[in-house]
Amino acid sequence: MGLKQIKDSDRITFFNLFTKEILFNLSEDDRVKLRIEAEKIKQQIAKPAINQNEAFKKFLNNGQSEKNIDKLELEPSKYQIKTDEEGIKIREIPKPVIPANKVQPPKISVNPKQPPAQMVQKIYPPNKPPVQNTANTQAQAPPSSLSGYKKIEVLLNDPTVLSIECPGPGKNVIVKKYNQTNVTKFTLTQEEITEVITEFSNQARIPVIGGILKAALTNMAISAIISEFVGSRFIITKSTPYSLIYKK
Repeated sequence: MGLKQIKDSDRITFFNLFTKEILFNLSEDDRVKLRIEAEKIKQQIAKPAINQNEAFKKFLNNGQSEKNIDKLELEPSKYQIKTDEEGIKIREIPKPVIPANKVQPPKISVNPKQPPAQMVQKIYPPNKPPVQNTANTQAQAPPSSLSGYKKIEVLLNDPTVLSIECPGPGKNVIVKKYNQTNVTKFTLTQEEITEVITEFSNQARIPVIGGILKAALTNMAISAIISEFVGSRFIITKSTPYSLIYKK
């Protein structure tokens, strides 16, 4: 049968089937692409969440490479690392060591003219052991009526303070002074920490983006995170004559 002998109706039927097959193959390729994209999204969602402490350390490490911010000098760790039941690392401050005082035996004065039954015994009280000054001497806490920024303003104006660290709400503020790490007696609430970070943001004219602030002023720099879920925190590093001495 030649092409001229094919009926017009058969030709129309052939072209309809041919066009349908082409469209079917094109839609099948689109469905395969959609399946691949959906599988990629599932794999990204299935990835384990980053640990909070690891994320904060990574954030601090990234901040050290910026030109406008001085490098944060962290002293070799003086804390013992412990892990609780949930697998979260906790820093424990070592207790001060007090040397044991040698207690001398009591001296007994004996009068040779008196009989042994009438001996007079004199006991000298032992001397009080001296208290050793350690690196973790606690500083005096400011009045609780002050705002968050006012509580650390004295430390900011002290030229001997090299860095100020607030590890989170309700945790003691840590101060590095004279190349020693001192634990203060005062803490900051979530609102007070946010107030300190906002104050630095206003002074540097740098907004807090995504709960993160990295800003540098004339003689200090701040790296901070605002988070009501894991707790806000910040580290302030100062550039003073003392910091230049200890860098050497």
